[in-house]
Amino acid sequence: MKVWILRHGEAEGHAPTDAERNLTEHGRAEVLRSAAHLIGQPLGAIIASPYVRAQQTAQLVRHVLGFQADIVTVPWLTPDGDVQQVLKKLDSDDDVLLVSHQPLVGSLISFLQHGHQRQPQPMYTASLAQLEGGLSVGGVDESGGCEESLTHSNCGSWLACDGGLTGDASLPDTPRSKCGSGLAREGGLAVNTVGLCVYPLLR
Repeated sequence: MKVWILRHGEAEGHAPTDAERNLTEHGRAEVLRSAAHLIGQPLGAIIASPYVRAQQTAQLVRHVLGFQADIVTVPWLTPDGDVQQVLKKLDSDDDVLLVSHQPLVGSLISFLQHGHQRQPQPMYTASLAQLEGGLSVGGVDESGGCEESLTHSNCGSWLACDGGLTGDASLPDTPRSKCGSGLAREGGLAVNTVGLCVYPLLR
């Protein structure tokens, strides 16, 4: 499963409510540049926050990609969304694009990378991140430890249990590759995750 995470483009500073803020012209241009990284990707769905700026961002991407399906609008991608709820909703093999906000996007990426949310990934407006791996709810063995099976791709290796990080030195049998892989467990939710790539805006 490949998950693309896109923060909305730059938005106006004022509106009757935060949810009603529109993208600026600069924000629209930012989104169009980021959308170029998604051309040719086999997305199964574009899932977006109901906030106006996220909806506008998602529609711009949909137009650039010629994506036929409608945008899926969900309440769990708002700025104060819960990371574990997002992961449970993504219990699927489909490649998806999530269009959301800070602080949720930074916390989600941090958890998928490190098994905790203490160091949120910086994500500027229209920043795009790609994560690849497998998500499984309740994928914890009966002893309460992490599952041993790991997936591997081209980015670091780690194994995180209960929010703690164990380095490769204690995992001599873990295959090493150019980049990384790992399994994180927090609150009964196990996440196999490999590889984070944050794409710079094309200038």
